[in-house]
Amino acid sequence: MGRLGNKISAIKDLITTDTNLRRAGRGIIRGGRALPSATGRYLVRRVPIVQWLPNYSPRWLVNDFIAGVTNGVILIPQALGFALIAGVSLQSGLIAVVLPQAIYAFMGTSKDMSIGPTSTTAILSRAIVLIFAKSGVPAFITIPAVSVATGLLSLIFGLLNLGFLIDFLSVPIIHGFLLGVALVVIQAQIPLLLGEPGVSELPFMTQGMAIVTQIGTSNPLAIAIGFPSAAFLFLVQFLGMKWGDRSTLVRLMSQASSLVLLITFTLISFFVNKNLKQAVWAVVGIVPEGLPTPKLPSISLLQNVILIAIPLFLSTGLEHLALAKGFAMRNNYEIDTSQELVFLGVANIASGLMGGMPVGSNIARASVLEVSGVKSPLSGIFTALFIILAITKLNTILFYMPLAVLGAVLLVAVIECQPPQAILGKYWKLSFIDFVATIFSFNVTLIATPEMGIGLAVIFMFIYTFLRLMFSYARVITVMDLENQYGIDPLAGVYGNMIPVGTQAFTMGGSVMFMNAYRQKRCIMDTIQTLHTGNGAPIRSHDRVWSDLTAKHITRLRRKANVVTPERFIPHIRLLILDFTHTTFVDSTGVQMLEDLKQDLIAWGGDDIEFRFVGLRPAVKERLERGSWKLASYEEALSGLDAGFDVYFELLKPALEGRGLWRPDEKLDFGFDTGNIMTRSDDGYDEYETKKGVIIRTNVFTKHGKAYKRNTN
Repeated sequence: MGRLGNKISAIKDLITTDTNLRRAGRGIIRGGRALPSATGRYLVRRVPIVQWLPNYSPRWLVNDFIAGVTNGVILIPQALGFALIAGVSLQSGLIAVVLPQAIYAFMGTSKDMSIGPTSTTAILSRAIVLIFAKSGVPAFITIPAVSVATGLLSLIFGLLNLGFLIDFLSVPIIHGFLLGVALVVIQAQIPLLLGEPGVSELPFMTQGMAIVTQIGTSNPLAIAIGFPSAAFLFLVQFLGMKWGDRSTLVRLMSQASSLVLLITFTLISFFVNKNLKQAVWAVVGIVPEGLPTPKLPSISLLQNVILIAIPLFLSTGLEHLALAKGFAMRNNYEIDTSQELVFLGVANIASGLMGGMPVGSNIARASVLEVSGVKSPLSGIFTALFIILAITKLNTILFYMPLAVLGAVLLVAVIECQPPQAILGKYWKLSFIDFVATIFSFNVTLIATPEMGIGLAVIFMFIYTFLRLMFSYARVITVMDLENQYGIDPLAGVYGNMIPVGTQAFTMGGSVMFMNAYRQKRCIMDTIQTLHTGNGAPIRSHDRVWSDLTAKHITRLRRKANVVTPERFIPHIRLLILDFTHTTFVDSTGVQMLEDLKQDLIAWGGDDIEFRFVGLRPAVKERLERGSWKLASYEEALSGLDAGFDVYFELLKPALEGRGLWRPDEKLDFGFDTGNIMTRSDDGYDEYETKKGVIIRTNVFTKHGKAYKRNTN
């Protein structure tokens, strides 16, 4: 009994003293307490429309209607073409549009994604269909199982919140991918404008030569409607960019130009060709009629398909997330990558149940949505409704849609939305390795496939990153370094109670690069918004991003941090200090993150926020300057700086104690009493007191720094 008691006592001691077990116990307790509210937040996260729809501006409805209908017009011929490539029925391609588009309005986190069949899903689906065709399984039985299997894989990854893996796609890789895909799509439209039959479906590498060698087969009538249509769209887009902000009519004309052009030429083509045995130019052709009945695929077939569908899932997911992230960066909003995977899962399962083929997104349709002025995912509802109308009532007219005009619309949209060519020059100046990654992703996308371009570029960057970490070295810290670089004793006083009100300081971790840059940005912004208030200019309700939930996010952050102080007593953010003492490397994504951080913080906190850097190593400082960041030392700042410069310090203590960027020994004459006495206020900022009032800072810059004016109130 004594031995048993000793063993029981030892087990109790182990349970109460083991760090991992105690941590697990605390986690279970916290998880149990948070389960009800966390469950609600989780469900809301899976249906993002619940969060942004209450803030939806009625003025956006016209934009989303125009974009949705235009997208529907584009989707019909694309879906039919991809169904032919996959070797399945035309109805299987068209029905794969209706439910996924409608579902994306409720579950999507990007306003620019157009969901439907793509070249990737078509080619890989065809390979799977051919495998089972050898066993006598027809395509109309196989393709629903392929869609459901792809959806199940995507749903599992999304529900496990594995969307963070997209962070391994650096900004240069995404830009290279987008440039490559854009060039593939642009070249594929040239045969349509020329009226060359069968050339637009060829692979990129053979397509260019075929365009030249088959120029004799071109159709003069197709040229007569195709190239003028492209010229018209370029002109309207130019007018929209130049005068769209000043004229509502010009803006609407620019956004609706693609839709108006397609409708006009479809009607013209209908009246020209309806009584002819053969159309005078290439047209879309047969549009299937009616909607199928939902049906579950064979379970045994699904079990055999699911492993074979893994490459299809990976390719579709990578392409969709890369496009969504690229358009989000271009249009200044964020996506939830895990939620996008959940959506792809639900959408593909729904498509499979209706007998449709697997779905994803492509750059051509996304570009059309953007140039059509889309404002939110709600455009998907209008797209789905138009497709239903088309296959029930308009299929006879849509039969005559001219492919030359369709090619012109896609050509102009992709050219307008592709990344600027100057991005290559920027990466050449900023980071050679990022330039190589961009070129690598671009070329593989052209030569092979888009998903291979992304995948091999990611592997390339992995190898480079691990080699960089492998060959890093430790630097010996001397006694002189402790005194001059770290100043341990002086800093102890500063960190007591001497950080000025309105100041927030951060130590940047290790290397600031594509894997962690935006996570650090989110940490900085969340901390500042928790402990400080902003003073930025308010955004008009119809100008904001549809998914903007900043106010709710800040409320949630402060509740989580137990900040109960009324907002009027929370200090405004005035000074941000970033300590780069331990940072040895910053890549292009890191530089872009710092630019985005500054832009977002100024937009939220006001344009009088001051940025300071500490401990910039020469290589990091050079990288920032090569990225067009204006930097000046504190000594230079004391002599006066032009607007737009940020100051760097060797040590943290002077950065915390340093005065604002003006010259105290010179008086600035603004036409009022200059009998000023400069004093240091309690919050660490300088004020000038006069008999007539207090001199306060303004947003006006002189060559000596920020100017001052007298508060006459």
